[in-house]
Amino acid sequence: MEELREFNELIAKVTRSGTANVIWSGKQMGDSQLETLITAMELSPVPIEVLNISNNEITSAGAAMLYSFLKKTPGVKEIHIGGNMIDDAGAKKFISLFAQSNHPSAFDINDNKCSPTIVKNLALLAKGDQFTEKIREALLAGQAEILDVSGLDFNKLDPRLFTFFIKDTGSLKSLILSGCSTGDAGAAAIGDLLKGSTVNHVDLSDNDISDSGVSQFIDYANLLHCSAITSVSFSKNIRISNYGMQRISNMLFNVNDTITTFDVSDTSVTSSVRELIAHECELNKEPSCLKRAVVSIRTDDPSCNIVNLQWEGLSKKAARFIAPTLKHNTMMIELNLGNTSAGDRGVELLTTALQQNRTLRILGLANNGITSNGAKTLFTGLLQQGFLEELNLANNRIDDEAATTILNTLQLNPTIKVLNMINNFLSRDCMDQIEGLVFLNQAPKAIRTIVNDIENRPSSVTEIVLSGNTEEFFCNDASVRLLCHVLVMNQVVTSLDLSRNTVGDIGATYISEMLMTNSTIKEINLERNSITDRGAQRLCQAFRTNSSVQRLNLSDNALTDAGVTGFVDMLRYNYSLTSISLEKTGVSQATYTKITGAADLNKEAKVLKDVVYMLKSGDVKNPRLDLSRKNCTSMLDDRSVATLCSQLCGVPYVSELVLSGNNIGCEGCKSIGTLLSHDGSGIRHIDLSGNPIDDKGLYEISKGLLSANCVLESLNLSNTEVTSDGITELTEVLKENATLKEVWAPESVSSDSFCLMNQELMVNAQPQSLKPLLRSVKANEVIPSLIFRDPNCPFTDAACHLLCASIVNNEHITSLDMSRNKLTGDSAPYIAEALSRCPNIKEVDLSFNQFDEAGGQHLINCLSVNDNIKVLSVEGNSITSATVQKINELLHLNRGSIELKRILLNHRAGRITGPSINLNSKGKAYKLMDEDVRILCEVLMGSTSVRAIDLGMNMITDEGCQMLADVLYQSSCIQALYLDYNPIGAAGGEILYDVLKVNHHVHTLLLEGTNVPEEIWEEILSLLHVNKTPAHERIDMRNVRLEDVNDDTQFKSTSYTLSQEQKVGEDAFKRYEMSVRSLVRE
Repeated sequence: MEELREFNELIAKVTRSGTANVIWSGKQMGDSQLETLITAMELSPVPIEVLNISNNEITSAGAAMLYSFLKKTPGVKEIHIGGNMIDDAGAKKFISLFAQSNHPSAFDINDNKCSPTIVKNLALLAKGDQFTEKIREALLAGQAEILDVSGLDFNKLDPRLFTFFIKDTGSLKSLILSGCSTGDAGAAAIGDLLKGSTVNHVDLSDNDISDSGVSQFIDYANLLHCSAITSVSFSKNIRISNYGMQRISNMLFNVNDTITTFDVSDTSVTSSVRELIAHECELNKEPSCLKRAVVSIRTDDPSCNIVNLQWEGLSKKAARFIAPTLKHNTMMIELNLGNTSAGDRGVELLTTALQQNRTLRILGLANNGITSNGAKTLFTGLLQQGFLEELNLANNRIDDEAATTILNTLQLNPTIKVLNMINNFLSRDCMDQIEGLVFLNQAPKAIRTIVNDIENRPSSVTEIVLSGNTEEFFCNDASVRLLCHVLVMNQVVTSLDLSRNTVGDIGATYISEMLMTNSTIKEINLERNSITDRGAQRLCQAFRTNSSVQRLNLSDNALTDAGVTGFVDMLRYNYSLTSISLEKTGVSQATYTKITGAADLNKEAKVLKDVVYMLKSGDVKNPRLDLSRKNCTSMLDDRSVATLCSQLCGVPYVSELVLSGNNIGCEGCKSIGTLLSHDGSGIRHIDLSGNPIDDKGLYEISKGLLSANCVLESLNLSNTEVTSDGITELTEVLKENATLKEVWAPESVSSDSFCLMNQELMVNAQPQSLKPLLRSVKANEVIPSLIFRDPNCPFTDAACHLLCASIVNNEHITSLDMSRNKLTGDSAPYIAEALSRCPNIKEVDLSFNQFDEAGGQHLINCLSVNDNIKVLSVEGNSITSATVQKINELLHLNRGSIELKRILLNHRAGRITGPSINLNSKGKAYKLMDEDVRILCEVLMGSTSVRAIDLGMNMITDEGCQMLADVLYQSSCIQALYLDYNPIGAAGGEILYDVLKVNHHVHTLLLEGTNVPEEIWEEILSLLHVNKTPAHERIDMRNVRLEDVNDDTQFKSTSYTLSQEQKVGEDAFKRYEMSVRSLVRE
């Protein structure tokens, strides 16, 4: 309410008395209140000069009303409407206010929804009186392609003017600040604004800028990499020096390729430097490929070895730009300016540069309109140059006028080895002379020197090396002809190297003819020449008769199968040629392999070569190939074995290979391994004894053993260098291989390694199903029930031994089925040992094998110490029933009471049983049965040390009581017997009562928790009470008279009772005896 009152007061003041300054800021005024205020201001008797309605809630709708008011009231000088909600549409309406000559001098519309560009535009329009008419027009338009502030003080200009046109509008193309007193700092500021802009032209002339200002401008504007600015003017800045521009221009123009105008006129820069800058600007007008080439050559770029501008469509200026850069370049080797219209003037410039260049080797100037004058200039310059090797002047206008100069240069400068002058106007005679001189340069002094030495000092030359890489020349057919002429009868030279030259079929023919006679040369190298099939065929014919050449290299020639196919047949009769190289030719790999294989055979003993050809033709009759040392003229080595194995691949009818006593090493073993893994190989037996084979060699053979194609069964490694480590590695391989059954190892191999290997070999000798079974077992795979049975062949003791050695590593096996095999008693110890180490195995089936009585005894011994076996089937074996009964007895105890088992076994072993036996089953899962009592009674019958027996808490019945009674009838040692909580009934109680009548030693008998009737229990207790009476020496009281005996003796003394009983018995017997005698007498 207070604000409303104040607003009303303001309205009243404006309308009644009037005020020049209307201020209503930060009052949350909206459009409706603004409308009221505008109405009031229209009625104000005093013209409004300042209007501050900032920080309110005025929108673009309110701005439109305000615009209408201001348009009708041009006298308002300051307008503050910042901090409202006016958008671009509302703000743009105010721009047209400034088209009038009388407009606000201050306009603040900051912090609205409108863009900063419009805010900046309105603020600058308000200060339009400071700018030129063109600048004001540009501000009203909101854009300009040219901004010219020439003559205005840069430091007094509103910085927003440059930001607006350069950064905000994005349409400015030309910026002119001539005579604005920018200084170095202003140049740097302008450069910073221009960075990333679209401005093409910048005029900073007459601004008191120094070298530092130019450098800062370049840095801040990123002029090195700027692609927009094409023209820059620093003219009339007297402080810009020669030194500074030299440094700056080198830095700038080595990178920038867009600046085509860089004006430094009327400065301290000399004309020579200005010309250099102008030269660089002109270069930027040329295609970019030329610019890049010039910079690379000028900066001695290490990667710039070859410059080819022939097909870039360059003008005749190319030579003018390239030539100056050649003088000091040390990297470029080849320059091709063909088809660049260089003309005689361009050749003149290049010739001057070549006088200082020492690295250029190849120069191409084809199709450049060069006349004889230009040719004479060039060749005169090359007369003493001594570095250029190849020159292409084809397709020019050179005639015989330049012939003398060209020929003179070729005679005096042997460096030029290639000169292309075709399609000029030279005569045939001149061309022949040029060709002859070039040919002479290609095969110069070296050829002549060699020929001279061979002819005059034949013993001094044993090798001829004319490879194109060894000296700066190429040997062609003509040179070969010269050489072959002197080699026909030579008997000293053994090697001829003509590789990397231009020898063709004609040269090959010269060599062939020479070889028909020469018998000394052993090696010929014709690699990387121009020999075709015809030349190769001529050489092949020569080798049918030549028996001295051992190595021939025809690599990198234009050969195909048609040219070299005859080599295969030729090598069957040639015994000297051991190496033929055909790399990088058109010869197929199949043909090359045949030729190489045929040549390799000449390296081997004749017998091996014969064997190989027999294998090729299929003439081998004997499956056993004996290539031991005694059958060969020289030792077979790795290469020999490789050759042999390559022929044996896929040959199934050769099964045994004897290679003993040779020089076979690791590589030979590698070939053997490859042979073993080849599909269709039939090798089953290999004898490698007496060879220098070490562990690495054995490893290579082992690779073949791992192949599914391997059928090898025996391997002889005796007297080799294989160690225990090698045998150990072989053992690991044998875990995967299933064919190798026999290995002869060196004597130095340790017994442990040998035994482990033999164990794996034994596995391979068994039925095939054993190996995967053992692998699974050793890998501790989950196999609760292991079935040891092969469907095709029953297992024997050896297989059983291997299995037993393996199952100790598996903790998951609980059942072992070994039935229906051919296991004998010899397997019993292995089985026993395995079971003792495998506590998880509970069931074993040995039925239907060949165990005898001795084997059965082994099984008893096993069960005696093994408490884990619950089931052991021995049905169908030759074991007696008594042994079977003992086995079943021990199995019963394993399933029941282990304590009872210990007692029984100790008893049978003769170990004295302790005074007490505790078999009370309280808290135990198993309860003793009558069968257990029977076993216990066996112990008790033979024991004299047992005094007390606790059998409480079991399942003993009346039958068990009978067994115990039988023991008590005979034992006088047992004093205590605990049978509490057993299912004993009245019959059992009667049996115990009867035995106590005659057994006076048992004083403790516990029957609590049984079914014995109470009356029987009381009778038993009375007898136990008697037995508990301490024993003393008895007195014979049979003749004592009754009147002499007191009551205590008569009723309490056992001696008296027994005496009377004995007396009564004797008297009764006497009467019985007398009656019998009287009957007899009658």
